[in-house]
Amino acid sequence: MSISTLSGYYSYRHRVPARVKLKSIITSPAPPRSGITLGCLETQRALISRVYRREQAKGRQLVRIEVKLELGEMQNLARPDLSDLPHLTLLHLAFIKKRLRESIADYLIAYQRGGRGKQVYADPREAVKYQPGLLDKLLREPAFSHVRMVIWQPESVEGDMPGPIQVATLFNTRHIVSATAVNRKTKVVY
Repeated sequence: MSISTLSGYYSYRHRVPARVKLKSIITSPAPPRSGITLGCLETQRALISRVYRREQAKGRQLVRIEVKLELGEMQNLARPDLSDLPHLTLLHLAFIKKRLRESIADYLIAYQRGGRGKQVYADPREAVKYQPGLLDKLLREPAFSHVRMVIWQPESVEGDMPGPIQVATLFNTRHIVSATAVNRKTKVVY
């Protein structure tokens, strides 16, 4: 069993809320609808600091939410290939081999061409970066329906941040072991 921890932030104006919905957490501009998207790397301290300053300037406060996940046995694949797909529970779009990237691209290009005339991105990282909703469609495909979490880079979270910002979208809440507000009595529901 492998436990992973992700975190996100909930913004509020007056009193600390008694309850927070996980879907209300600040993430990317337009996260996939069928999943819960959270900050992936706690090492992104510059982003967190900037978000705090921005919310304080608006007269708002932040509650940090920690979510512990049990995703089963995690594959120990640094760069999975297409042949590894049936065994993947975690898909990190920045770290996949060419054949898997091309397979994902085929699906995403077809979805984009069937859309409303938006630009078509051939690289899955770019496609998801600018159209995160494509992940909703991809994970409904039989070849990808077993994937539990996707790590990707959103278009923009806070302007010109140093280095890429990464988020993780969890596509099934049954993998959540716990969700708690850090240093608050706020109940987190999902």
